[in-house]
Amino acid sequence: MIEIEKLSEIPCIDVDRPVRLKLTGNVSQIMAYDRLSRGGTTIKLDRDTYYDKISGEVREFHHGDSRMSDRSSVVKSLTRLRDIINTNVTESFKCRWLTLTYKRNETDSKRVYADFQRFNRVVRRVYGHYEYIACIEPQARGAWHLHVILIFPGPAPYMANSEVAALWGQGFVKIQRLADVDNVGAYLTAYLSDMPIDDISPYDSVIDGNYRKLGGDFLSKTEGFENSNSVPKKIIKGLRLYMYPPGINIYRFSRGIRQPQVYTMPYEMAKEQVEAATPTYRKAIKIFDPDRNYQNTLVYEYYNKLRSDGQLKSCDNGGDFL
Repeated sequence: MIEIEKLSEIPCIDVDRPVRLKLTGNVSQIMAYDRLSRGGTTIKLDRDTYYDKISGEVREFHHGDSRMSDRSSVVKSLTRLRDIINTNVTESFKCRWLTLTYKRNETDSKRVYADFQRFNRVVRRVYGHYEYIACIEPQARGAWHLHVILIFPGPAPYMANSEVAALWGQGFVKIQRLADVDNVGAYLTAYLSDMPIDDISPYDSVIDGNYRKLGGDFLSKTEGFENSNSVPKKIIKGLRLYMYPPGINIYRFSRGIRQPQVYTMPYEMAKEQVEAATPTYRKAIKIFDPDRNYQNTLVYEYYNKLRSDGQLKSCDNGGDFL
């Protein structure tokens, strides 16, 4: 069983240490490591088995009733989505964020995406060309709705809720500007994982077991981009992820959407690449798998071009170097 420990004392990174630099628009990440996994540690053989490169053994996948039976798969999907959003949403004035809901209790995810494709063709005829990132979100009652980011080549046009709702034709529509958010990917993916307490009570029988697994871990969160007077809501972090059925595609995007850029280079060179951005956060974790006699220490540094008040912990504390 893999164990993950968050380290309280973060190792400093030697200037010559090879690191991975991930560039996602205004947000960048540097990751240092003890051991680099090239192409992953496993090779999928078929639906039920995979080859473990470290042990040299063929092992079985453990399929569950929900994607959250393998929580890491959902976390990885949302991490990729966060990076794709940040790579493409670099100028908020060019974007609109749409929430598309249903009057009926729509439980067919394929139907939702088919409805969106029809809607997308109509909206492009009315408002012009744009790229999009569409994310499906489960509700506690089993229904779906969509969050969609529209990215225009220039300033985004005014889009009235009533006009767009008429084009959607399925239910309520909410349109928001992405103003004053300096990490849009992190903000929007939180909507796909966290759940307000108020949304849970009618459906306790559906999620009660998963709520207990999380130990009632919740926090206060203010919803909305532009209204600083919004009333904070109690949010259970990660609860919505338990509602994704196996095999569903959490997000889709148009052809013009760019992918994050990932490079391997010495730490000193990576720091030069992000010198125009402000350091915002630093953390370290240790991964240990006793079954495979495998361990690795990872150090992450995050940078954001849109912030001006961040400061990474200094490495003059005599700590170990990675």
